[in-house]
Amino acid sequence: MLRFYAMRFENIMLAALIGASLYACERALPRTANNEASAVAPDNEKQPDAAVAKTPSVPAPGAATPRVAPAPETVSDAFITGAVRAALMSDPGLEGSDVSVNTSHGVVSLTGEVKTREQAAIAAAHAEGEDGVMRVDNTLVVLND
Repeated sequence: MLRFYAMRFENIMLAALIGASLYACERALPRTANNEASAVAPDNEKQPDAAVAKTPSVPAPGAATPRVAPAPETVSDAFITGAVRAALMSDPGLEGSDVSVNTSHGVVSLTGEVKTREQAAIAAAHAEGEDGVMRVDNTLVVLND
């Protein structure tokens, strides 16, 4: 029974030590919806709720981070064309296709011939996946349709 009280006393002391160290260094606690203005600061430095800046939402650990494309001005049309051509040439699913790639102001135009609809979809997916692409105009002709 004495061991139980000793463990409980240690936990209380640890919690008090953590709380005191946070208060001493005037560090803010993480904000949640329930404690929006619960920053740890001396009472004379408390700010009204309206003046407290909201923290940006942070994705949960392990969550997928959304892909952010750069502004179209930062990626040249020539770079986009080269990246799409390289992706098309390296994909074995597009073997036997003849696809031309042109880019103007972030709009990628795919022209030429492919064997199947799947190849046309693969080519369009490669083009859409590149940074700086605003739109894909897919005018590929399917030979075995």
